Amino acid sequence: MEVVVMMMMIVIMVVVVIKIIVLMVLVLIMEVVMMMIKRRGDGYDDENDDDDDDDDDDDDDDDDDDDDDDDDDDDDDDDDDGDDDDDGGGVK
Repeated sequence: MEVVVMMMMIVIMVVVVIKIIVLMVLVLIMEVVMMMIKRRGDGYDDENDDDDDDDDDDDDDDDDDDDDDDDDDDDDDDDDDGDDDDDGGGVK
């Protein structure tokens, strides 16, 4: 009878140790996934993150090009006389 009780105690302790190890591995996997989400930028924003590039557009480069090109004046002026029509050039 005492041998059966000892065997049951050993089995219970082994099961508890295995459960603890499995839980620790799951917590480790969860931490790795959280770090990967943080690196991609889809997760929460950390104050100590060094990847602060002030990038307002949603592409992967570091420039701030908002899809409105204000510096590009597209006035269809092909004759270089200053007005917006193509009348052959020169001042009239």
